[in-house]
Amino acid sequence: MHKNKVDILSTAVLDDELLQMAAAAGINIDVVPFIEVQPIKSDELDEQIAEIGRTNACVVITSGNTPLPEKGGENWKIYCVGDVTKKALEKRFGAAAIAGCADNANDLADVILRDASIKELVFLCGDIHRDELPLKLKENNVAVTEMVVYKTIGLPQHVSKVYDGILFFSPSALTGFCIMNKIPPNAVIFAIGNTTANAVKAIAKNEIVIAAKPGKKILVETMISHYEQVIK
Repeated sequence: MHKNKVDILSTAVLDDELLQMAAAAGINIDVVPFIEVQPIKSDELDEQIAEIGRTNACVVITSGNTPLPEKGGENWKIYCVGDVTKKALEKRFGAAAIAGCADNANDLADVILRDASIKELVFLCGDIHRDELPLKLKENNVAVTEMVVYKTIGLPQHVSKVYDGILFFSPSALTGFCIMNKIPPNAVIFAIGNTTANAVKAIAKNEIVIAAKPGKKILVETMISHYEQVIK
């Protein structure tokens, strides 16, 4: 693609397939995670999830990090964010269980509201999440029960290398990065979605490239395409 290798920092773990894809295009990716996601373990929460799994609940899942009940959920009506999460849920519950999908939580709320029969639902979420979806649903008289089933832990660490670009997959990872680092002024920022991009815009004036749809593979492909176009 070009003589000089491009150095990229990924703030989240990537599959070897994606690292090799980038390497084949002359791009080196260093992986340095700045957050860690941990399921919340408690007998009470396990029983609550198991109880919901025995019902015909309408369930919202916006992250692939969401722990799912080992049994039950066969009669769930599921709404989710992102194709990667959708595919994982289809594998676990079957394609027929997925009632709707969108690229972000705000658009997912609109999808849910198209079904006037939905009066209540369960939102399986993390301890850090934006409020657009539950607020929009509540404003339209849909009762939302939020169940925090995983937590996000920051992993701040200093990065001494100066990178040509940085991959950010969430505002939380951006926060973790900025605890001990500053975004290099000349680095191109690759954001998984508009929410993450807006968080970057609030603190830096760097060029930002946003993936067309959320997903690690899509963001890496977007980054490769960017350098193919700008570097000859």
